[in-house]
Amino acid sequence: MSVTIHFNDIIKKYNDKTVISGLSLDIKKGEFFTLLGPSGCGKTTLLRMVAGFNSIEGGEISFDEKVMNQITPQHRNIGMVFQNYAIFPNLNVKNNVAFGLKNRKISKDEIERRVDHILNVVQISQFKNSMPENLSGGQQQRIALARAIVIEPSVLLMDEPLSNLDAKLRIDMREAIKEIQSKVGITTVYVTHDQEEAMAVSDRIAVMNTGVIQQVGTPREIYQRPSNIFVASFIGRTNILERTLTQAEAKQVLMMDEGYQLDMSHLPSQKRDKVKVSIRPEEFTISQTQEGMAGVIQQSVFFGINVHYTVKLQTGEQVEVIQEATFREPLEPETKVKLLVKREKLNLFICRLKATGSFIRRYGDYCAEGKNLDFLIEASLKDDAGGDPMVTSDTLDMLGIMSKSEYEDVRTLTKQITTLVRDDLIAKGLTLYDIKLEFGRINGKVALIDEISSGCMRVYKDDKWVHTVELDKYFS
Repeated sequence: MSVTIHFNDIIKKYNDKTVISGLSLDIKKGEFFTLLGPSGCGKTTLLRMVAGFNSIEGGEISFDEKVMNQITPQHRNIGMVFQNYAIFPNLNVKNNVAFGLKNRKISKDEIERRVDHILNVVQISQFKNSMPENLSGGQQQRIALARAIVIEPSVLLMDEPLSNLDAKLRIDMREAIKEIQSKVGITTVYVTHDQEEAMAVSDRIAVMNTGVIQQVGTPREIYQRPSNIFVASFIGRTNILERTLTQAEAKQVLMMDEGYQLDMSHLPSQKRDKVKVSIRPEEFTISQTQEGMAGVIQQSVFFGINVHYTVKLQTGEQVEVIQEATFREPLEPETKVKLLVKREKLNLFICRLKATGSFIRRYGDYCAEGKNLDFLIEASLKDDAGGDPMVTSDTLDMLGIMSKSEYEDVRTLTKQITTLVRDDLIAKGLTLYDIKLEFGRINGKVALIDEISSGCMRVYKDDKWVHTVELDKYFS
């Protein structure tokens, strides 16, 4: 029977290092949910916390309303498919699949019925009596999947299950996994770093980076309306250009080139702002007119269905452009072109300094000596899809707020302080998740750690200061 999975303010530490801080998430009953991100982002750590293989240093994981923190793995009723399959080489297909059922003391007749049924579902019934060494990688993966499902788990966990297969078999198996999951209807949590794989199998995706969920949404939402530059760059391919959003002739326009601007009056009215524009390669059109961004073809590569161009703009920026292939020869290098942009598909990331505070003098070992840093407390994504971006070192550097090295100092300090004052906040009914106190992701109303040097931390929420934490008891 499937369940919903609730993550409430989850914290994971390895010794003194916090790798996941204040993560909250809900996975729906029967949903195929994928944790996607680069290596080291925390996705497998989170999966292992669901399985019970990793400890939980803070927060709660619940299946429906049942808190699982203290429940041992064997009592969580989960099925697990590992990256290396973990098939028993000395058992045939039937006995590999039946292994979990035998451990649960299921009757022989019931084991026979369930095994036969699941082998038909995963389409390997003809190999029932074969040994694993005589089967292909895809067939072995189906054994592992059948063994995980046959016990009728509440949750199915899959950790990079296709990474050991060749490219064509990966495509075949991801289609098979999605079809099988749809048939059995088990709540599934799937881990991968492969964006295309995640897009193909998932109902929803959580994109992770450095232990923080950057965005949760359907594959279409994440691809077409990424919440920040990291998501835009990580999912598929994109070009990030710095441009200016300004007022011209009673209209709000995006200045793409000296002779090319886009009407953006459908956006909330802005003052003159620097923006970062995300344009996917397929969202360009090579113009046959005089309108567009001027550029020169640097390279063209024919891929059959389309042609990939590298174009150098007048600004010196290089962009990737994908055009549908025709019977004509691709444009040659050094060909001058004009590029039009599909305005409705643009994603604009606008960062604006809302408030600052004197952030650091020396305070114990947690502050860098002799530094005064301004801390950006709010950044807003203003496009027709709405959303909130990630405050990155690139953003801060671009705005001249702080250097990348200063950013790392502040990030380290903030994490340490929020961990120390956690109990104080909880006593006041303010969880880190509620006030978004962790540095980095900023959603809607935000919190500010302010005036560290005066020995207190003020918490800002819903347009007012709601709590003050006296820091003397945490620092000597």
